[in-house]
Amino acid sequence: MVTTKLTDLDRSVLARLRGNQLTAAELADRLTADVDADAVSERLVRMADNDLVRPLVDDSGSDDDADHSDDSDADRGDGGDDNRGGDRYALTESGRRVLQSPNTAAADEAIDLPPSVREALADSSVGVDCAETVKHAFTFLREWKTATVPELKAGVFPETSTGYRDADEWWDNCAREVLAGLPRIEPGDETAPFWRYVGDSAADGTVDDADTDGRAVLRGRDGGPRYANLTHVLVDRGVTSEQRLAAAAAFDALRKRGEATTEELRTAASEAVPETENERPDDRWFRDELPELLAAVPLVDRLDDRWRVPSDASDAR
Repeated sequence: MVTTKLTDLDRSVLARLRGNQLTAAELADRLTADVDADAVSERLVRMADNDLVRPLVDDSGSDDDADHSDDSDADRGDGGDDNRGGDRYALTESGRRVLQSPNTAAADEAIDLPPSVREALADSSVGVDCAETVKHAFTFLREWKTATVPELKAGVFPETSTGYRDADEWWDNCAREVLAGLPRIEPGDETAPFWRYVGDSAADGTVDDADTDGRAVLRGRDGGPRYANLTHVLVDRGVTSEQRLAAAAAFDALRKRGEATTEELRTAASEAVPETENERPDDRWFRDELPELLAAVPLVDRLDDRWRVPSDASDAR
């Protein structure tokens, strides 16, 4: 048997074959990476040598050992009986195990990272504390696809154990530079403040499910929606990019102070969105909707005109 190291492309191909029987051309069409059918075909041949995939025995796409976890016609490719790109391939039992292992609940988080990300972290000069928290930051972005810096601070730092004094020190002295240097991450800046995950979620361990959220959440107040963090609230409420920037800035101001008035939070939110912004939230949004968003964030308490959230260094940890 030929041995070969699995690449990120290999994992993407295996993920697309889960429950499917596809040709190299059909796989190339479904991949988010810019690859052609020839490149996919070459990887399929190598993975077949390693018993991770196998070509089907006939053009009909039937094979007793193929992956039949979903036998619908749609999953045999967009073209039904079309055999673009040569043989159809299916996962073997070994291929299914490769996909399943990183996604089990007991799996170590490092195993769930793409090989290129693990290697980048291993090659970095940061300490263990920093590297471990950046793993969390990567998986956070992989889950949510985009996030502002305040969202990363609020969503990642409280869930980790580090030697950093607070989320700001963690971001400035560790996470910002290391996370920006990881593969599949597109860092934000002053003109484009959203950090983005630009990889292949299916291959990296995140499976979209329209019926279940799949994220650890806190029970909502009064039987209402349940949210895991600030980002969960903003995504679920379907806010615009400008509203998201404003709300994230307001929460960040509250996190830093521990306590604030409604007017102080509105001011922080307003300053985060320039007056010249075409889609700037209107006065009604700042008055009515911003407080509703903040009140839905876990651990945020409101008493009349005053707001409180545990500080990074106290009971939030």
